[in-house]
Amino acid sequence: MQPIFVLSLPRTGSTLLQRLLASHPQISTSPEPWLLLPWLHPLASDGAGAEYSYQTMRIALKEMLAELPNGQADYLDAVRQAGLHIYSQLSHSDSIYFLDKTPRYHLIAEQIFQTFPDARFIVLWRNPLAVVASMLGFRPPWNLYDWYIDLYKGFENLIAFEFAHRDRILSVRYEDLVQNKDETLARIFKYLGLDYQLVEYSLAELSSSSQLGDKKGLQKYSNQVSNASLDHWVSVMANPVRRFWSRRYLGFIGQERLSHIGYDMSAIEKALSSTPLSLREMHLDLFKLVYGYIHNLLNLSIVRAKFDKIIHARQIYPYS
Repeated sequence: MQPIFVLSLPRTGSTLLQRLLASHPQISTSPEPWLLLPWLHPLASDGAGAEYSYQTMRIALKEMLAELPNGQADYLDAVRQAGLHIYSQLSHSDSIYFLDKTPRYHLIAEQIFQTFPDARFIVLWRNPLAVVASMLGFRPPWNLYDWYIDLYKGFENLIAFEFAHRDRILSVRYEDLVQNKDETLARIFKYLGLDYQLVEYSLAELSSSSQLGDKKGLQKYSNQVSNASLDHWVSVMANPVRRFWSRRYLGFIGQERLSHIGYDMSAIEKALSSTPLSLREMHLDLFKLVYGYIHNLLNLSIVRAKFDKIIHARQIYPYS
């Protein structure tokens, strides 16, 4: 059993890609396993909170790894064996691949690469403002502070991962997938070494009991792929607050990185300005924008991390 990892930001079309690839008889999948995050995230970052002291756990793990004969390599080997066993249990008998599509694997992309050096990696990109518009449509107006980790750290992680392993991964654009499905899928299956002729020309069904994945968004993809969503972002980002934020976000990404993933800054900016300004949701957006800034400034994960360090210090120096 060999893993395929689809790495992307949330709201990028990864569930659609997953269903298309899972239509091949030699690929099995599960909606969103999230399997590797608790095993590998402590190696990547201390930016998490837990009922126990996460900071102390990371220190303990680091000390334990130092005692292993081959250090971290032994731990990664154990994670690999456990992961492959679970993937095989989730797969049907004809499968040679298991596809793990978990959007927040962007937090541990490099650790996954080290753990599964023989895996296949597909990085899925989408017009960044279309991603933002989809996030805004997923919950009530202006909730981007909930997606901060994805829009900023996630984007930077994926770009760095792609630059570091460009010869080993396959980069795919959502726009190409919905506009030129056959050509894009043929390129993906060639990368996987699979016969594209074996693909069933329908979208594979995922577990109906899962609470994860894009249930609402895939209603429009009953048995065929549609490009109807490509330009929807323009109207979503029409009010002055959203346009102001969008231009700042494009500035964060920058022309060079945007070009690297296949998008043109001037074309996106032109599309952003192509519709008349709308005042819809503007006042609520402005309030939520300020709220989000304060929310991120006082982010609970930062508070928890500081609390973790205090607890850890008290455990070592109980009378200090």
